[in-house]
Amino acid sequence: VKLCDRWHSRIGTSYAFLNICKCAVFTLVALHWLTCVWGFLGMSALVSEDLPSWLKLYAVKTQADVDSFGLYEVYNLSMYFCAMTLTGVGFGDVSPSGQFEVQISTVTMFVTGFMWAWVIANVVNVVNNLDAYFTHFQKLNDDLNTVMESRGLTQSLQMRARKHLHEAFKVHRQRHQQNTNIRALSPGLQGEIALQSGADQVCNCVWYLRDVDPDVLVDLVNYFVPEMYSPAEFILHKQAVSVIRRGSCWFKGRILVRDSIIGEDMLLDSEYLRDAIFPKTLNYVEVMTLQREDLQQVCQKFPEMAQIRLALRRGFIFYSRQIRVLRSMPGKFTREEIR
Repeated sequence: VKLCDRWHSRIGTSYAFLNICKCAVFTLVALHWLTCVWGFLGMSALVSEDLPSWLKLYAVKTQADVDSFGLYEVYNLSMYFCAMTLTGVGFGDVSPSGQFEVQISTVTMFVTGFMWAWVIANVVNVVNNLDAYFTHFQKLNDDLNTVMESRGLTQSLQMRARKHLHEAFKVHRQRHQQNTNIRALSPGLQGEIALQSGADQVCNCVWYLRDVDPDVLVDLVNYFVPEMYSPAEFILHKQAVSVIRRGSCWFKGRILVRDSIIGEDMLLDSEYLRDAIFPKTLNYVEVMTLQREDLQQVCQKFPEMAQIRLALRRGFIFYSRQIRVLRSMPGKFTREEIR
């Protein structure tokens, strides 16, 4: 078992493929032994001329000499009969002869019937689990349609909801993978996978998260969560910083595109000092979001990160107070000078 686990860890073959292989091997082995039984019955009847045999009956139907059949021909005909019994085809050209062979045929039918049911069950299970999340996504769509119909929503709202769900397919898949598959690994492996998936590029977009230590970065990228917004929605992030990965937003007279930052002032404790204007989506926008409380957890693990965060927050407060003082002095400074 350990050797098989090592081989699977090295190769990474899909368990669906392994299950199909196991099913095929078991079916062929079982068919081989059933073929040997029927071949033995056919060959043993040649010893006695009075003993009925399926092989003699087949020779009569095909007008062939029964003594001309060799081992290969008998094995081939036996396999042919067992395969027909397994799949339920039954052409009737090979059939049992005599009460004993009828009894053996009945047992063969029961055995191959269970085998064929097991084969079909394995194939159906593998096909259904080829993309487990897509099956879940289809059920989610059906459940959403049921909810919207039961609440009597308008057709336009139903269409927008379904459109959003389809546009957010990759986001929901990523969340599903993060909460199921990736969470089963150690924190270090989770961080390395996130780094090789491009999460470090998201951190580099936030200026106060650039060039942090690798250990901090590995732990930090685990807290970024993907989110999707529909057109004409406000991204209300007061306690989080977000990085746009797809789409565009309108914010203070300019358009925010990929790699733009939203809510970078979430470091400030005072909501009065934070920007009270929120961006509005122009189309479907996908963002990677880091909550403030998650950043605080990282800072607790790494004190050097907390010192950087504290210095940045003091810098924010210092410049915010300067801007507030300048704004309180009308006529002395223009808006461009204040900027």
